[in-house]
Amino acid sequence: MIVEIQDYCINLVEKYQAGDVSVLETLTRLEDLRGDLEKTLEIIKDFKDTEQDKIADAAKEQPEYRGYKIEVRSGGMMYNFKSIPEWVDLDVRIKDLEMMCKSAFAAAQKGIQTADEDGCEIPLPEVSYRKSSVILQKKK
Repeated sequence: MIVEIQDYCINLVEKYQAGDVSVLETLTRLEDLRGDLEKTLEIIKDFKDTEQDKIADAAKEQPEYRGYKIEVRSGGMMYNFKSIPEWVDLDVRIKDLEMMCKSAFAAAQKGIQTADEDGCEIPLPEVSYRKSSVILQKKK
């Protein structure tokens, strides 16, 4: 089944490269397939989540099956610090500092030197850029 899907994708791209179909035709057909595959992955995830207890029981009896090692791990502990006033204060201060440094960077891009209220030069953040991406939205 997966080989057929991969062959379909390869064939579609090859048709585009040969000039038989447009770039947008190729893109939208691949996007339709991606959406279908995401739905399929969601079905798999839902099954694993719903049947987790049964999977855990079966894995105790048979921890390896069809070349897979199967185990169920407990969820990890998560911390939320938002109820700690000191943490909230520091978080606000960090966000203010980030905003000030971003503004300084924008000003420096325009050749303007910036300083804080004490006359100290504002340090500039390191900046990196994400790659551009193509966005598709299916019309309803």
